[in-house]
Amino acid sequence: KPFEFDSISKVIQNEILKKHKPTNLIELYYHFDNGRGSENHEIWIWKDGEIERFIAIWGLENTKRIDTISNFRFIDTYVEKNLTIEEHYLDSGVSHDYGYSIRILINSKFKNAYIRDIRRGVDNYGIFSNDELRKFKEEEETANPLVKWVNDIDAFFLTLIKGK
Repeated sequence: KPFEFDSISKVIQNEILKKHKPTNLIELYYHFDNGRGSENHEIWIWKDGEIERFIAIWGLENTKRIDTISNFRFIDTYVEKNLTIEEHYLDSGVSHDYGYSIRILINSKFKNAYIRDIRRGVDNYGIFSNDELRKFKEEEETANPLVKWVNDIDAFFLTLIKGK
């Protein structure tokens, strides 16, 4: 039996593509790279004219959904800064981790990426000190602005779900 999350994800995907037909769409799927976990969530961001729309779902069962408008210009930032996708793994000694799988559609062209939490300065296993994590985060956000962009989207998502 599929999770409720998966069914709702498909409905939202179809809703966005059929109703809005965006030429610019960002999908971020947060998951454990070796299966499922309680922290899984999915985010869609697209522009409807000049308005940036943001939908997020979380919870594999009893899935919750938020539809809102973002004033953070995530799509414009991606385009204006010409963010590139580079995949590399920080040598952290962690074999599996949570992270964001990202699918980006800009001007009808797709790009894909995966950014593990450790690159974002998030340690799900308590291996690194706060100073080491701060250093990882600063180095990664400087070397690859896409990491900072993902962290900004994640922070917006976390702000939205607080108290929900």
